[in-house]
Amino acid sequence: MRASAWQLVLRVRDLLLAMAAIDLGAMQTALDDQLRTVATIRVGTQLRAKAYVHWQALEAVMLKKEAAVKKSRVQIPALEAEVYEVTQQHAAAKNLFETTSMTLRQELERVDQDNVHEMSAAIKCVAESLWGHQQEAVNLWDELIKARPAMPV
Repeated sequence: MRASAWQLVLRVRDLLLAMAAIDLGAMQTALDDQLRTVATIRVGTQLRAKAYVHWQALEAVMLKKEAAVKKSRVQIPALEAEVYEVTQQHAAAKNLFETTSMTLRQELERVDQDNVHEMSAAIKCVAESLWGHQQEAVNLWDELIKARPAMPV
């Protein structure tokens, strides 16, 4: 039994709406992942910048205290202890900055590879969905053409 022309038109419309929903859903998921990744990278970059500013501030304090020790003609144990403490803090801040930078670089490389894979998978999903839906739409239009009455010439 052949479907009526109206039923075929409705099936084509439903098919096109399903195609749009599936395609938008797959791309929306991929884009949401991309946006989350960008937000994470932004936070990581801000943390790295804060670590750098902290390191540079400690370096300025350290240089100032070292200059005060050199300028002083008498050894002041308290001042030398402050220089030692600031030097230790400076080394820790520099280490934190370098560790943060290295970790961020490694994560960016990993994320870059993952994002390429995820995006290509989403595009492949959309393309396969489009291909299947387009084939079904062609078949429905063929049925519609075959179902219409012959027109007089």
